[in-house]
Amino acid sequence: MPAIADKEASRRCVRTADTIAARLRFEGAARRYGSFEALTGFSLDIAPGEVVCLLGPSGNGKTTLLRIASGIEKPTGGRVAINGLEVAGPNRFVPPERRNVRLMFQDFALFPHLTIRANVAFGLRSLGR
Repeated sequence: MPAIADKEASRRCVRTADTIAARLRFEGAARRYGSFEALTGFSLDIAPGEVVCLLGPSGNGKTTLLRIASGIEKPTGGRVAINGLEVAGPNRFVPPERRNVRLMFQDFALFPHLTIRANVAFGLRSLGR
């Protein structure tokens, strides 16, 4: 019986095409390239299912942060945890293939004729409040 109830409940749920099914936490994440600081002391806690949008001008660390989360880049400071498990820190680094994190670049996902607000809103239209 519980399996039937779960199937019925899942049919009533609104689902997005892509969701964060895990808690992702950055604690003082930093990335330095020689003397250039691409990311400095960034902290953020993203709950499972929470929708987060990183906005900002070129060069302020958005892509670097995503590369650190996915394991493509190693942070030079701070920690990254997925579901409470540290995947990057001073003494630990889990390789990308063991993180179950995907990264999609925005280059071809934005509409050049829309404003920043309209581009962000476009992806949110199918979500409920």
